[in-house]
Amino acid sequence: MGGDALTMATIALAVMLALMGCFVTETSAASFVLGDTSVTYRVDGRVFHEKLTDTLYAKFSPSNPIVGEVVVFAPEKSCKLPTTPPPPPSRPKLMLADRTSNCSFTQQAYVARAYGMAGMIISDVHSQRGSVILMTTEDKALSFPSVSCTPDVSARLNLLSNDVNIRSLNVTIEPYETIDFAALTFYTRTAIFIVLCIVFVFMSSVYCQHGLRRLFCQRRIDRRVVVEQGRFNDRATQALQHMETRTYHRR
Repeated sequence: MGGDALTMATIALAVMLALMGCFVTETSAASFVLGDTSVTYRVDGRVFHEKLTDTLYAKFSPSNPIVGEVVVFAPEKSCKLPTTPPPPPSRPKLMLADRTSNCSFTQQAYVARAYGMAGMIISDVHSQRGSVILMTTEDKALSFPSVSCTPDVSARLNLLSNDVNIRSLNVTIEPYETIDFAALTFYTRTAIFIVLCIVFVFMSSVYCQHGLRRLFCQRRIDRRVVVEQGRFNDRATQALQHMETRTYHRR
């Protein structure tokens, strides 16, 4: 019985530690999640809307949508920092960056920040699966949103951005409505952990009372029942011995 109690206590402790690791530990906020891309543009005064779903993995900080007008730079301009800082744009703008042989996406990100861009869309048209490209840099100032498009989104954005009839190509990128535990505060995650522990203890108690007690729960035996059982066994043994003695004397 002592071994069973120790086993149950060990299992309960392991479960609680796992829950604590899930809800109390800080997770990385620089994760890539699946998002939706909405495109709005004008052609001859008419406004068109398109929604590209399940086609873009994006980095959000932490989960705010990325909104802006798409701006396409020439390859030589997207790789070269301006000599004088330009005035900040009046509306949010997103740089559509293409892979070039002159510079990397990280260098283009510096250029986008220099021009006051709100973010950068990486047009990864040469990738078959649209793999996410995480810009590796130690510059803390380079922490604005960056997204990596799958080939179909990249092709559509390139087509729209190169169309001379299209004016004001706006893009809205927003993540799916999911629970981001990394964005929760420490106290919120601690409260969730405490509630889960209470629920776990309560359900374990109910399970041991009404569930498969023979398999998982320790059966509690009253001491008085053990004592009475011992006395009954002693009396039965004495009666049996007495009967054997009387039978022997009769013979």
